[in-house]
Amino acid sequence: MPSASVLRSSLARLSGCIALVVALGLVACKGGTKAPETLKPVTDEEATAFGKTLEDTLARCDSAKLNVLIDVEAAMRRAIRRSTIPKGQQQAVLRGMLEGAKNGDVLSQLCGRGEENAIARFVRLRERDNRKSALFRLSSSEGINYVEFYLGKAKDERVIADNFYAYLSGTDLVESYRAPLDALIETPSAAQSFAEVLVELESEPEKGLARMASFPPSIRDIKMLQVAAVVAASKVDDETYSAAIAYYEKLFPNDPSLDLITIDGLVLAKKFSEALASVDRFDKAL
Repeated sequence: MPSASVLRSSLARLSGCIALVVALGLVACKGGTKAPETLKPVTDEEATAFGKTLEDTLARCDSAKLNVLIDVEAAMRRAIRRSTIPKGQQQAVLRGMLEGAKNGDVLSQLCGRGEENAIARFVRLRERDNRKSALFRLSSSEGINYVEFYLGKAKDERVIADNFYAYLSGTDLVESYRAPLDALIETPSAAQSFAEVLVELESEPEKGLARMASFPPSIRDIKMLQVAAVVAASKVDDETYSAAIAYYEKLFPNDPSLDLITIDGLVLAKKFSEALASVDRFDKAL
């Protein structure tokens, strides 16, 4: 069996697509969603304190505290406002996404769903998009990912993260919501199948990959779904895994996620010098 040591599926299932199935059936509301709160800059000391608190919270997989530290709703609001969803339907979609998040495991996936050997380490402070960020290394039985949390101070002076960037997917939480929303709003009949595939890719990878192959390219080639497909393929066999990596590389050439995504595939192909070069590039990116 192939090694999935450098692949992490946690963020592949963060899209609000399952909730969209519910949201599309709701009565449209007037107007769009309200803009999320604009956060104030934080100091290095405040950002460091946040990083240590989040590390402790992830170690305990305290979902209630995670929801205080990480404002997922703000990311959802930004995604909806940037999407092609008509304003009259935005509130309905947001309600569906929030309900789906309540019943799902968006934040618990950051701590390996409470897995005993899962580890979340606060690595260092950084800056992304002119904002202070806290870089974390996440590891579990599924593999490794690095995540940067965008930090700011709310009106009540709490330091929170209202978005985060995942190195495995080369995108942030807002975009991971927006892309599937745009694709499924154009083909709402595919929403139920999309939701089922996300579950199957984890529990029945061969079945999930087979069903995914029948999707139109506009849905099949969504980056978040392709990341999930690579992880699923790693559980099938080396040939399937290598093919999934090659297809991802073809879809997203020069993407910032490629080094982390392709290391295992290069090792399987015995391209060790190229694998080491990917490790070096990824090290510099961190």
